[in-house]
Amino acid sequence: MVGNDILRGGKKIGWLRGNDIYDWNGKKLGYYHDSIGDVFSASGRKIAYLRGNYLETSDGYTKVRLDEVHREVSGGGISEIARAAIRILLGD
Repeated sequence: MVGNDILRGGKKIGWLRGNDIYDWNGKKLGYYHDSIGDVFSASGRKIAYLRGNYLETSDGYTKVRLDEVHREVSGGGISEIARAAIRILLGD
């Protein structure tokens, strides 16, 4: 993270606007809620959430420790749920 820009390998792959996450084309991928610790798709479907020290997907297939999320999404002064949302929505 540099400011509101999301970078991978020095290349901008998206950005944050408020709690919304966009890809490099300007397509809204989804959003997150700090207060409840949930991540939603652009259509409003809950796709992930924070539980204890883990990020879990709603389908039950992914469970990642938050320290790993923090290593993958570094920089910027953003919340854990914002980092988790970036990890889920912009992944690998």
